[in-house]
Amino acid sequence: MKKGMHDRVEKLMQEGYELDFNNVLAETKEHFKKTFAWGGLALTVLCMLVVPVVICIMLSVFGIDKLVGKPENITITSLGPGALALYMGFMGLLNTAITPYNAGLIEMNHRADTKNQLDLGTAFIHYGRRTFGNVLLLGVVVSLITTCVSTGVELLHFPGFSTVNIAFSFLFGCFSLLAIPLVIFGEFGPLEALSASFKLISKQFSTIFSLYVLAIFVAISGLLPMFIGIATALPALSIFSIGFIFTLPFLFAFVYTLYKQIVGFPADTTKESVISEQTE
Repeated sequence: MKKGMHDRVEKLMQEGYELDFNNVLAETKEHFKKTFAWGGLALTVLCMLVVPVVICIMLSVFGIDKLVGKPENITITSLGPGALALYMGFMGLLNTAITPYNAGLIEMNHRADTKNQLDLGTAFIHYGRRTFGNVLLLGVVVSLITTCVSTGVELLHFPGFSTVNIAFSFLFGCFSLLAIPLVIFGEFGPLEALSASFKLISKQFSTIFSLYVLAIFVAISGLLPMFIGIATALPALSIFSIGFIFTLPFLFAFVYTLYKQIVGFPADTTKESVISEQTE
């Protein structure tokens, strides 16, 4: 961990900070303009890699008969112990495996912000950096928490489990927004980064949560044609949902902006970024 960064974060956790809604939104839009094309391309590649894996997982766990026959009846509660363990393991591994990729999309915003060259490889850069271990461990921790909670709530037949899962996902996602940036930029350990993120977000929770909800809405706005197609019985409109891959990078631009405005970087961050590229 960088000692100067640790001291700065400790001070922010104790004394708090100022955060302006409009400033965060305006800067997020500027970063998004610089990265949406490369980010969308990187997401296309990810989809090509992940979708076949997800299909294989679904076929292994639920079977082709259920998927083709009555997919609306597929629930976690219908699984046996072995299939449930297989499902949770697969989904946990998948979520963990893409965590360094998420870090790469955040890194992409930093490179654009510091006038460094962007390319498709930026999205995958943390699979080969020294931060890979901590990023992966962070993914393991987050996957364990989210998978266990969501599965547990459904298995216990908790009243309104869908609402509970959505609420938990939003809250946990919001409080952990700064965890990945703290690992890749501040060199925090995974548990320390998650703890620091929770404490920092809590200092300005209402403002950050409002921004988070807005960022998610913008990120998924590319799926609007699909929803319209379902509502109007015009499934052909769903083809225009491909725009989703170019709106989703807005969420990563928001995470980077939030980290920059709360924690910040040293004054010579551009120089450090260039050196880092040359040595890694």
